[in-house]
Amino acid sequence: MTVAAAKFQIKPGLSVLLDLNRVGLALLVAVGHWTHFFQDAIPHIRGASAAVAGFFVLSGFTIRMLYPTRAGFGLGRYGVERVSRIWSVAIPALILTVVLDAVSLRVGTEFYMAHWGENIGPSPEASISLNLFGLAQIWGTDFRPLSNHPFWSISYELGFYGVFGLVLARRYGWALLVLALLGPNIAYMMALWLAGACTYELLCSRRFSAKRQAQFAAGLVVLGLAGGVLFVVFGQQLVDGLFGVIGVHPRNVTGDFGAWASLFLAVFAPLVWLATHKSLVPPPWLVRTARWLGNLTFPIYLFHFPIFVLLGSIGFYDRSSVWQSIALFSAVCAVIALLTPLTDWLKVRLRFGMDRTRVTLKTGLMV
Repeated sequence: MTVAAAKFQIKPGLSVLLDLNRVGLALLVAVGHWTHFFQDAIPHIRGASAAVAGFFVLSGFTIRMLYPTRAGFGLGRYGVERVSRIWSVAIPALILTVVLDAVSLRVGTEFYMAHWGENIGPSPEASISLNLFGLAQIWGTDFRPLSNHPFWSISYELGFYGVFGLVLARRYGWALLVLALLGPNIAYMMALWLAGACTYELLCSRRFSAKRQAQFAAGLVVLGLAGGVLFVVFGQQLVDGLFGVIGVHPRNVTGDFGAWASLFLAVFAPLVWLATHKSLVPPPWLVRTARWLGNLTFPIYLFHFPIFVLLGSIGFYDRSSVWQSIALFSAVCAVIALLTPLTDWLKVRLRFGMDRTRVTLKTGLMV
């Protein structure tokens, strides 16, 4: 729990909503990817990556919830909390990717090279380092860590965290400078992230009355639906025109992302209002179960793809079998659940080590 989060108690209904939303989005991404490793057994889900748009909105909401005011905010502590949270899963995920991809390349060379060979490149170590430090997607670049395609969004998340932390610390000039260095791709996507932060501000902060918050919730539904339609019709033209003028490749920025984020907001906003303003008290077992499932979100998101690649490279399963698809997917999720406690332990160790280093450096500068 963060220092900011320790100052308030999240309502059980909202806690369950957030946990189930985030694990549901992670599973949607994983299921969408898994369909591509089978032939004709189940339809390919090509748009599952749009769940990342929902993740961005949800992330903005959650970070604003954890840091609702500037009172007592410390930029150093904030950085430790955010980076340790990302790295506690990203570091094991990158190690897992390197190990499993080496096996995949050896046992299924033709299969691996046909799909992910271009990601090996002349310097895979550099690509992995760029992803770890959130620099793999700046200014239209796109460096993937071997086969682990879902990793692209981590550079965006780290960018969002950095800019938002500087804003909370009232370092506005630095925030603009960092955003400029990150480039238009991350700046565009951050608008979706800020939609989530604004949703928290409108529906959960104490600035507005319950009646006004109900009106805001209704307004967000209308705004989300209207935005979804507008992005479907004009979104890609907007992206192509904007990035064409700037002269930067849009890469992962598409009109569909805006549409999916808007539609997610239209559904998410009234659920948040219900969870925070109605007397919805879920039983303790549901809160605990949702928390356990929610804790699997990040590991599912970053661990699943290299495991899928390994299974596809070995190719021992029947690619036309629905039952084998379900069984293998369930087995992969079980393996990830077993690995998740490792990420929790690593988060604690990283946070302790980074905090100690931060305090040492701060003390040294004051001497």
